[in-house]
Amino acid sequence: KKDLRYSMFCWPDNDALYVKIIGWFIFMNICVVTVCHGACLFKATTEISVIISVAATFNALIETLVRFHILLTKKKILNEILVKVWKKFWPAQAILRPEIRNKLRKRVIITFVLSIIFLITGTISAAEITTVPYLKERELELRLNVPFDWTRKFLYEIIYVYQYFIVWYSFSMINTFDIFFVALVNVCIAQFVILQEALKFILSEESKRQRRIIFGGKAENMTDSEMLSECLKQHVLLISICNDMEKSLNRAILMQFIVSATASCAGFLIMKIDYNQFSKMLFYAVAHLIQLFHYCYVGEHLSNESERISDVAYECNWHLEYRMEFRKALILIMQRGQRKICLTAVGLVELSFASFVQILRTTFSFYTLLNTLLVKRN
Repeated sequence: KKDLRYSMFCWPDNDALYVKIIGWFIFMNICVVTVCHGACLFKATTEISVIISVAATFNALIETLVRFHILLTKKKILNEILVKVWKKFWPAQAILRPEIRNKLRKRVIITFVLSIIFLITGTISAAEITTVPYLKERELELRLNVPFDWTRKFLYEIIYVYQYFIVWYSFSMINTFDIFFVALVNVCIAQFVILQEALKFILSEESKRQRRIIFGGKAENMTDSEMLSECLKQHVLLISICNDMEKSLNRAILMQFIVSATASCAGFLIMKIDYNQFSKMLFYAVAHLIQLFHYCYVGEHLSNESERISDVAYECNWHLEYRMEFRKALILIMQRGQRKICLTAVGLVELSFASFVQILRTTFSFYTLLNTLLVKRN
């Protein structure tokens, strides 16, 4: 993932001047294509399938621009998050219970499978977008409203190759951004689970083995109060990282909700009114639904695991520990743990299963409305 982001000139810790120049150059090129493509929406045409198809691909380009802009402008904060993850997160070996390790392993497998499904469906859709127009229709991948005749000899081929690069770069940008986002959230989920394990066993013999795994030689003389203090620091660190993720990535989440809803609605409409685009739009719509579910899946588990901190802290046999500083620190963790941590679409919608269901309902409502209007028009 890191090597791919380096090749796309947008990995957060790469601050070389040439990387910034190339990154912004590619960003501006995508902007030009997006504007010329979006202008087709205002061009006089009676073909409903053309309008809907342009709207679908236009949304995907906007989605790319939002993600790209975040990576170009939020490099510092994203790099700080990565440094904290690499240097301050606790190892997964600190999870002592096999059933908890298996639960986390299953979640990782599910997210991996979702990523593969999105990659396959998205690749098939992008391949059709970039090959069928040339092989069958001598059209462009993305319709353009430009002040010159792009059908002239050689000019068509040049623009086609140019758009080919833009489409595949956009697809790669969306896919790798999603992998980066999901991986980052999954790591935070795992840290909340590790913190739960540390709190649950803090007054037991198992805690000594945990401390050796986490802190090495420093754990030999560590008291329960010192361990609780480390848990408190780790909880504060996790809250800080999640807040930074919320501030820097919430626009991408908002765009994900909008694009997934509109792309799914547009895809299913085109499948009904233009059978020639059936396979392309089927994979296009499925890819966006999988993408949205992937986001909501990790967002739901992040909120759930962060909320469990308070319950686990209460279950640590605190009544056997009479030191006042220990109880005060434990109360502080419990109070902080009662605040649910959630990623949102700029504060409007939480990233959760409930939001996913709501988006599906909204999408179906729009689909029904537009389909009814099309039937009446015909």
